[in-house]
Amino acid sequence: MERETGPLYELKDTGRTDVLPVLSRLAFLLLELGFTVAEEGGIDCTEVENAVSAAYDLPYAR
Repeated sequence: MERETGPLYELKDTGRTDVLPVLSRLAFLLLELGFTVAEEGGIDCTEVENAVSAAYDLPYAR
């Protein structure tokens, strides 16, 4: 993952704000994948999903 995100972090660290939406979208996709895997593993992620929904200004999951 560092290969993909490292250059984005470097750009952000130089003050480039145009990479922030890319990082935000990537974070959301990784969270979504993590929830799917966790739920398949029997973990109740409802509270975390609701917190993420609030952070991304989305309707609450449940």
